[in-house]
Amino acid sequence: MSVRTRALEDSDIPEVAAWLAATPLWQRYGLTRERAEAQLAAALAAGDVVLVADVGAEQASGLAWCLKAGMFGSSPYLKRFGVRPETVGRGVGRRLMK
Repeated sequence: MSVRTRALEDSDIPEVAAWLAATPLWQRYGLTRERAEAQLAAALAAGDVVLVADVGAEQASGLAWCLKAGMFGSSPYLKRFGVRPETVGRGVGRRLMK
């Protein structure tokens, strides 16, 4: 199964926001679909590095969102990271981290 990374596109936002909001980890932080959509749109507008991973024909099955200047303006910071639950174990996270 091939895993390809690419930049997040506006059209990916609804799908990514849906699976992020359905992930137990992000639910603990109160992330809703609407909030995730707004945050991802703002990240694109701000020029943050937001990558997604496509697994075969499955689009945007993983997400890595990095702030270039970091939280304290000194080094990059991985703000949000996730893999669609049904694609866990397929190398998506590893590919995004590379």
